[in-house]
Amino acid sequence: MKIVSGEILVAGRLAYVPEHPWIVSASLRDNILLGSEFDQERSDLDAIHYTAVSNVFVVHRAALRKYYKSKIETNTH
Repeated sequence: MKIVSGEILVAGRLAYVPEHPWIVSASLRDNILLGSEFDQERSDLDAIHYTAVSNVFVVHRAALRKYYKSKIETNTH
């Protein structure tokens, strides 16, 4: 797609993601950090956060399944 004219207004942050992914000849961690220092405390907190969030979704999904199953069973009798 070529830009012909005009402007783009952005509220918030904008990131550019190239279409051709690349990795460096290094470890997976190095490819994720891309030269930044590894912060074990932040990594631990992120892991705890994402585990908690995923557990909420699992519980929520199970509750929704139970709710809709009871609705379907009630409506078919």
